Amino acid sequence: MNEVVNTLLKLEVFREFYTEEIQAVSNYISCHQFLVGQVLMKKGEIGTYLGIILQGEINIVEDSEILVTRSRGELLGEIALIQSQPRSANVVAVSHGEVAVIRFDDIEKIKNTHPKIAIKLISVFTKSTWQKLPESQTKNKNNYIVIIANQNEYYPVIDFIVKHQAFWQNHPIATTPKLAQILSTEIKSDINIGKYLDYQRLIGTETAVGSLIMSGNVSVVIYLRIPILAVKKQLNIEAFLMLCDVCQVP
Repeated sequence: MNEVVNTLLKLEVFREFYTEEIQAVSNYISCHQFLVGQVLMKKGEIGTYLGIILQGEINIVEDSEILVTRSRGELLGEIALIQSQPRSANVVAVSHGEVAVIRFDDIEKIKNTHPKIAIKLISVFTKSTWQKLPESQTKNKNNYIVIIANQNEYYPVIDFIVKHQAFWQNHPIATTPKLAQILSTEIKSDINIGKYLDYQRLIGTETAVGSLIMSGNVSVVIYLRIPILAVKKQLNIEAFLMLCDVCQVP
């Protein structure tokens, strides 16, 4: 067992992970030393990674005001998993220390190779985000119905929506740009396309379908596909279903 794995296993944030799972995750983690006064994350930058403090302390600073101090075992920058907005504060070291960094792109890779581990990670990061953000920042007034379909299943979706047009006029849909274009062309009455999604990515950007689910703004997901058909770059269905289960979205 290497030193990184041993260190991560001792952290409270990973208490529900098995040794083999942490070993798999450690392949995507890089560890970095930091010095007193070093800025680890800058206000205004787009978050593409998060950190786990292994040693030392850092301050979350906004406009020269210290909002909170974080220490060993706590997460940094995980809010960007759900919100792709620029970081709202600086992360500044107040001591020497070390941070483990994992990029959102690498969580996507873990999703493809170890979907169950990926969902456990996302669950941990989501819970941490919800503890840090007030409800007004994590939920908007929309409650979307997500509709996803492989290309050969577009027209069954159209038939389904046509049969229930009155319902769809009053419920915002989140779907892919391609399917939204077809729906707008084929269906003559107004339907409410409230958000465009990137269904090839599970998390990491505001348009990723998993990010929308984690935001708490999805009431139900409708996913039409042919299971035996191999489709390039499609969503990892096992990871997707597990995320829906974790977030209690039918």
